[in-house]
Amino acid sequence: MEDYTPTELVFFTDQALSGRRIARALAVSASCRAEIHADNFAVDALDETWLPEVGKREWIVVTKDRKIQLRRNEIEALTSAKVRAFIFLDGQLPSDVMIALIELLMPKMVETIRNYPPPFVFGIETPDRLVQLYPPVI
Repeated sequence: MEDYTPTELVFFTDQALSGRRIARALAVSASCRAEIHADNFAVDALDETWLPEVGKREWIVVTKDRKIQLRRNEIEALTSAKVRAFIFLDGQLPSDVMIALIELLMPKMVETIRNYPPPFVFGIETPDRLVQLYPPVI
């Protein structure tokens, strides 16, 4: 696979993960910066509006909105903007469990970011797995 290294590692939590705890866990676990939706976009901004901007900034999306990779207009925005995304596949997980998964899987997430060119979507599964969702594995 092509080696891809972003200029600066920045994680972005969308409105579905609106609190700062998840962003803080990402920043600490990866020793990098994390941004949250509310600090960068209107709370009610549509995914197809903010996805292109996040892609342009080369930020890595973390969300629990599993449908983002199923809605045609959103997957088109994600792919054309070359977004890299990680999705909690169980959106009902408590934030403490999400934070534990981030801490556990961060080495694999960073390896994925370095080894897979954008766009991509990986699912985060319990107890400790990343699953490639897009592009589909053939």
